[in-house]
Amino acid sequence: MYANNCIISTAIILTTIVMCVQTLDNDGKPLRGVTIVSPPFVMKSRDNQFEGFTIDLLKEIAKILKFEYTLYPSPDDRYGATDSKGKPSGMIQELFMRRAEFAIADLTIGEIRQRYIDYSEPFLDLDLSILINKKNIGNITSFEDLANQTRIRYGTIREGETYRSMSMSSDPTIIRINNYIYSNAFNLVNSREEGVQNTLNTEYAFIQESVANEYAADQNCELTIIHDKKNYYSRQYAIGLQKGSPFKPEFDRAIKQLKSDGTVDKLKRRYWKTKCLSGAVTAKLDIITTISLIASALISYILFN
Repeated sequence: MYANNCIISTAIILTTIVMCVQTLDNDGKPLRGVTIVSPPFVMKSRDNQFEGFTIDLLKEIAKILKFEYTLYPSPDDRYGATDSKGKPSGMIQELFMRRAEFAIADLTIGEIRQRYIDYSEPFLDLDLSILINKKNIGNITSFEDLANQTRIRYGTIREGETYRSMSMSSDPTIIRINNYIYSNAFNLVNSREEGVQNTLNTEYAFIQESVANEYAADQNCELTIIHDKKNYYSRQYAIGLQKGSPFKPEFDRAIKQLKSDGTVDKLKRRYWKTKCLSGAVTAKLDIITTISLIASALISYILFN
């Protein structure tokens, strides 16, 4: 599944040197990828093209491995879970049915999913956190506090890996949280966007991966994050691949290179810009500047009058 593009050149000493560059080959066809819109990992541009953190990551991988690709959205707009008969859905089904060669988004590595697909080298580490409106936070400072109160509803994504992992936890706090979420279907949301909107507009707290909540809190200054202090949920994002995919070794190599040379961190800084923090800093600077101007004017008045 790899092709060698060889360049023949003649050195000064008239010795012929053959330089071969290994490229990822798919019988001359672009690799077919499936994705799901989930800012800032995957978004749609004004001209309806995919863009975002993982799309930029994919472009860097394609540069290293020298392959072309096409992308299409998950047909049911889901990441992927299994039903009572064990049939997968979403992007996982697309890989399992071999309609896509890879899946790229904020796709969490999960034990059940690994029965159906393979994963690349992880590109981001993450833990669990709670997204909550600052006006609703009260005395809620931990997962235990959230579980012990009844004022704020809370939930997570219906078919996300977070919900599945919490349902298998043996920790008493997470069991209580999961039982509460399971008790009412309205606690579950179908997308990150829905969870964030619930948090903004109602008495609701949204449990999801830390990096996703960091982005949501940065985009909406009314929101804040309660972090996982007990390490309930240590997970990683990776690219999904078909089971037994011949492309896995090369994807792994490219991602390791992009992590070690700082490219992944650079791409992350592009999308997690701490807009709210920057606004707060700017406001403070504006206040300091105003006070300085007033003080200067008073001093001038005293000196010259």
